[in-house]
Amino acid sequence: MMVITFDTLKFVDTIREAGVPDRHARAICHAVRDAHETAELPPGRDLRETGAALRGELQALGTNLASDIQASRSELRSETQAPGSEFRSEIQALRAEHRDIEPRLTIRLGGIVVVALGPFTALSRWIA
Repeated sequence: MMVITFDTLKFVDTIREAGVPDRHARAICHAVRDAHETAELPPGRDLRETGAALRGELQALGTNLASDIQASRSELRSETQAPGSEFRSEIQALRAEHRDIEPRLTIRLGGIVVVALGPFTALSRWIA
């Protein structure tokens, strides 16, 4: 147990100067002294050992946290790349479908132009 020095006379004088009656000042002084005597404070060596142990545990936690973060990043990257490849294959399928539809659309558009030119030609001869 660690010993703490306590100047009771100085403590009583300080309290008295603040306006506390002498009897009360002495009672407060004895209560504080008793509290200090019964307090069990760990020695500095124990505090240093505990501090070193805590630092070691914190360092281990930091290392574990860093590896967990790295693992989460890797997992997230793999999860975000997987949908990208799915989208690429869907885009390629749509492009192939577009290539199949393109000739049919060209033929239809040509038919529409031919059909529309007939009435316009007739109207232009009728008006002229």
